[in-house]
Amino acid sequence: MEILNASSPLEEYQQKLLKFFNDFSNLRGSLIENYNQKLEKFFNELSFRYRIAKEVKEYTDRFLASDFNLVGIFSPDEVRISGILVELLNPKGKHGQRELFLKEFIETLKGLVSNSETLGGVENLTSAKISTEYSTPYGRIDILIEFPNSVAIAIENKPWAGEQSEQL
Repeated sequence: MEILNASSPLEEYQQKLLKFFNDFSNLRGSLIENYNQKLEKFFNELSFRYRIAKEVKEYTDRFLASDFNLVGIFSPDEVRISGILVELLNPKGKHGQRELFLKEFIETLKGLVSNSETLGGVENLTSAKISTEYSTPYGRIDILIEFPNSVAIAIENKPWAGEQSEQL
């Protein structure tokens, strides 16, 4: 009589299942360890770059004061902010820079609008007329810049509104 040392199909299935879950557990552990190492490396590099950027900002702020906001110091309302902007954009303003600020503003607009031809008629900046709280039949325009050739730029000043699409 021959004695078979074979296990039952149920025992074989249990052994295979146990091996599968052991292998899965080992693979999962190594994947998690690998992922954690990559995360640690990423955040170490990020931390290094952040410290460098912070040091550079602190150094350059001595010359540029990138966080300085004069408007924030005085906490003016919308009308006063419009007045400040009008004074800066006015080629005849007391700042003595003539059309420099208005020219830079127009160039910035040209870079932001999809059809820069819209601003093609903007010329003769020294003759621009700039006003605040301009009345229309539909309400008021916070800042209106009028050019001699019938081109105008209307600005709705909303300093405390969140950023929105089509916002400059």
